Amino acid sequence: MAEAVGLNRRLVYLVFPSKDALIQALLLREVNSSMDAWKCYLERDPLGGTVASVYRGLLVTLKQFPLMAAMYTRDPRDVWHLSHQARQFLRELSA
Repeated sequence: MAEAVGLNRRLVYLVFPSKDALIQALLLREVNSSMDAWKCYLERDPLGGTVASVYRGLLVTLKQFPLMAAMYTRDPRDVWHLSHQARQFLRELSA
């Protein structure tokens, strides 16, 4: 990740003391970003307060955030695939 944005790997570990802290920050960012997108959808929808609109907005939002979709649906194949990609990324980061 550090290379992708042109930073030294040590700088990343100054901000994130461990791989777990980095993953936690990534997940928190994903949750916050998806909730912001969901909120924007509901604010733009004239029927934003209805159950159908809330559900429709959730589905639209989850299409934009595959990690959130995997966590929300708890599809083990998606979660495994995403966690495998994260582990591979962290191995490369620590190499």
